[in-house]
Amino acid sequence: MLFINTRPQDRAENLSHALRMAQIEVLDLPLLELVAQPWSDSLSELYQRLPSTQVIVVVSPTAVEIGMDYLLTKASLSLEAIRHIQWIAVGETTAQALAQYGITAEVPLVETS
Repeated sequence: MLFINTRPQDRAENLSHALRMAQIEVLDLPLLELVAQPWSDSLSELYQRLPSTQVIVVVSPTAVEIGMDYLLTKASLSLEAIRHIQWIAVGETTAQALAQYGITAEVPLVETS
């Protein structure tokens, strides 16, 4: 069996390693690169709406990393300003990334974006 791992390189390593340890041939073929959208007036406006936001669905640990960086460095908002939000993470790894900021997230029974 050949498994083609198309995840970004930094997120592919654990899966590829586990598959190789299970004697599965793996071809690492990253098909996308996750990069932050440059800070803009549009993003600033969205961040300013967070205090009135009710629910946020977070799709990846990278989204947590970039989103929280922008929250704290660009939007000048505190974590306290977003504590009231109901957070949903697409998987346990994303929920763990949020937990590093003291945010508890619900994870659907089926983990999939």
